[in-house]
Order: sequence, then C-alpha cells, then structure tokens
Amino acid sequence: MISARHRDRAEAYVAAGLAEGAVLRCGGERPAELALAGGHFYPPTVLDECRQDMRVVHEESFGSVLTVERFSGEDGAVRIADDTEYGLAGAVWTQDAGKAQRVTGGCGTARCGADGVRAVPATTVEAATAAGCDTWQIIAKVQLPMARGALTLATNQGLIYVLSMVVVGGLVGAGALGYDVVAGFSQGQLFGKGLAAGLAIVLLGVMFDRITQAAARRAS
Repeated sequence: MISARHRDRAEAYVAAGLAEGAVLRCGGERPAELALAGGHFYPPTVLDECRQDMRVVHEESFGSVLTVERFSGEDGAVRIADDTEYGLAGAVWTQDAGKAQRVTGGCGTARCGADGVRAVPATTVEAATAAGCDTWQIIAKVQLPMARGALTLATNQGLIYVLSMVVVGGLVGAGALGYDVVAGFSQGQLFGKGLAAGLAIVLLGVMFDRITQAAARRAS
C-alpha cells in the first residue's frame, strides 16, 4: 500500500470486523516472506458472514478488503445494496434477465448494470443453436446485440468509477489530477490549480456519461 498508515488502517478495519463477528476466509495477515518485510504489503482479504451494522461494511477502508453479506430474495438484495453512503456502482450476477432488470431498476446506486452477455436468456441461445448457428454466430449475431445496452452501461460505470478513483488515489498519495484536487483544497496557495483539476474531472465524467447514455439509448 502507499504507506504504513494506510496498511494499518486496513488492518484496523479487518480487526474490527472480526471482533464484531465476521469470519475470515482468506488474507487478514501481513505476508511472512522476508522479501516483502520492508514494504507496506497487505494481502487481499475476504470477510464472510458480515452484517450491515459492521464498520468494515459501512465505512471505506481503502484497502483490498471484501465483505460478504447474505440476503434473502430480491428485496433483501436491494435493501443491502442501498444501505450505504457511497453506492457509486453495482452489478447484478444472474442468469434470469427479468430478475436482473428488476433489481437494477430498484437499486439506488449511481450506476447498476446487469451481467451483460450472461443475461441473454438461455432459451434464445438454444433457439439460435437449433437454427444452425455456430459459436461465433451466436456471440456476434445474438448475444452481443441483445446485451449491447447492458455492455454500454457497464462501460459507463467503468469510466465513472475510474474518474472517482482518480480523486481517491490523490487522498492516499497518488499523483496526477487527483493529487492536484486534494492539494488545492488543503493548501490555499494551490486552490486555483485544485479547482481547475476538479472541474476537469467533473467535465470528463459528464462527457463520458452523456456519450455512453446516448449509445445505450440507440442500442435499445
């Protein structure tokens, strides 16, 4: 990680989650290899059986920490997805296209997409196979055209997410425009530079959003 302080923060969130009842599935300890002893390394960590009232679920550790919460039914999934202060993006993984549309429509995240090509009904693929289509024809003539809207929306999500991470990266010491924004709003003499960098990021986000939304409307 960028610093020892950043690593210690991620460790503290994992420890808090375990103290509150989470189950550690992998990671959670600093690597024991001597070659890594001099760095600020922390392994990808998965905490299972988490609850919405846990700090590690509700707050952002800015570390490689994944929390797993269980739900029952579509309403339960939407309720968990919406119970957050952030909600920049989300994704629905299912083989049921109708369920994907209902859940993505109910979620309040900024961008929520279904599972792209996999959301194409299996019956449609079977019909194309029965009609004599080979694998490439099924992908190019059936699955990609039917999933074009979801794939375009996923592209939108990715672009907006990357732009948000530019500023988050500035908070943990990365460079580029994100650092200019952070420095500009924390140091008076750099305010103008930070404001210009912030406006550039916002305008890029708006431009990408409008382009991909227009492409999604054309696809539908």
